[in-house]
Amino acid sequence: MLGDNQKQDLKIQFVSESDTHEQDLAALFGSNHGLDSYATQRRYSLQDEAFSKPLAYIGIYNP
Repeated sequence: MLGDNQKQDLKIQFVSESDTHEQDLAALFGSNHGLDSYATQRRYSLQDEAFSKPLAYIGIYNP
């Protein structure tokens, strides 16, 4: 979104991508949880602090 994948500094991305879902499942249910189909889903979250950083907006046009 808005060139976030082009930004070198992850702190100025508006949306962050996480793949820690597998680790969360293992922590909750153990390593043999059998929920592998859920582990491959990506998680995205808004980084509210990026919306107040001018470099986040500049990064949209100037990667």
